[in-house]
Amino acid sequence: MSGPAKQSKYAFGLAAVPPTAPTVNAARAAFGPNGPFAAMWEPALLIGQGKVLAANAAGQAVADDPASAVELIQLAGQAARTRTAHRRALAVDLINHDALLEFDVTPWGDSLALALGRDITVATGIREALQFSRERYRSFLEIATDCIWETELDGTLALLAPNAIFGRAAATLIGRPLNLLFAGSSGSTLFARRHKPEWIAIGIQAADGATIHGAAIMAPMQDPDSGAVSGYRGCFRRADRPMLTLSD
Repeated sequence: MSGPAKQSKYAFGLAAVPPTAPTVNAARAAFGPNGPFAAMWEPALLIGQGKVLAANAAGQAVADDPASAVELIQLAGQAARTRTAHRRALAVDLINHDALLEFDVTPWGDSLALALGRDITVATGIREALQFSRERYRSFLEIATDCIWETELDGTLALLAPNAIFGRAAATLIGRPLNLLFAGSSGSTLFARRHKPEWIAIGIQAADGATIHGAAIMAPMQDPDSGAVSGYRGCFRRADRPMLTLSD
């Protein structure tokens, strides 16, 4: 008899799984009206013998989607061979909508596998929307200004864009003091006003040693959970940069 399966540290819902290896009939009974999986609102499927042997109501909707069923059956085969749990996100074509479901497929006994899923459609959509929003915001700033940055509380650069700042590679400045971006002591003047956001005249040091004159502004960033200041962000606009209009 094979040894116990290694449980994925990400596995969820496995508290309902009996610790002993079941027979096929006993495993099917766990999906019956009085079984532990019948009351679960998230999908649960019993897989063995190269097919879906049983499923709860939510799991049956997944089993009825041919592409998803085939992928879960293949994953169950891998889980049985390796004796380890596997995780996979599947785009499932349900009756009235499409959903992104994340499954943990875990060996159950010697020849069976249990697939437990959860709907991550909303969570994934929120993450993608936030990422898109951040990228769009950054694009707008880069269009309207010559460079943008974020610093730690002590003024250490954590982000700098674009990749080249008047001939200087942004990567060489990340992790270094904000002052090194600017000519003379103007960076210190800007950082001293970080809690009172206002545009000030300032110069950026170009790669050839020239000073690029313009204006910059900095403002605190707040931690979304605690509300405490977590760093600072700012931008620079050179003096000769043309102003954008709605027709541009």
